[in-house]
Amino acid sequence: MEKIGECAFRITGSDSAPPPLECLNGLVITLINLAFTVVGAVSLFFLIFGAIKFITSNGDPKAVKSARDTMTYAIIGTILVIGTFVFANLFAKTFLPDLSIFNFHIGPEPLTPPPCPVGGGPC
Repeated sequence: MEKIGECAFRITGSDSAPPPLECLNGLVITLINLAFTVVGAVSLFFLIFGAIKFITSNGDPKAVKSARDTMTYAIIGTILVIGTFVFANLFAKTFLPDLSIFNFHIGPEPLTPPPCPVGGGPC
């Protein structure tokens, strides 16, 4: 939380130095997460919309085809976005290992070991 405050001060405060690169990384990660949230919501909307069109088609072949196409395109678009994310992540980890923009963790955060005892005992 302290890093966010520092970034906000560096961008809006009176300090004339440019914000550190970590601020840019945080901004990019936030924008990427926002984009994936929007894509997921739009995909879900079109899947539900296609399902409703399919249910209300009353057996009309054109309406059934339109509903199937809507659902198919929503699924294909979602797969393309996920594939793009995976490709960009692999590219960044392979060719830009020092760049921390694509350090995303899917699932629970990795556990950090407890700190060593102050008295100098075994870690």
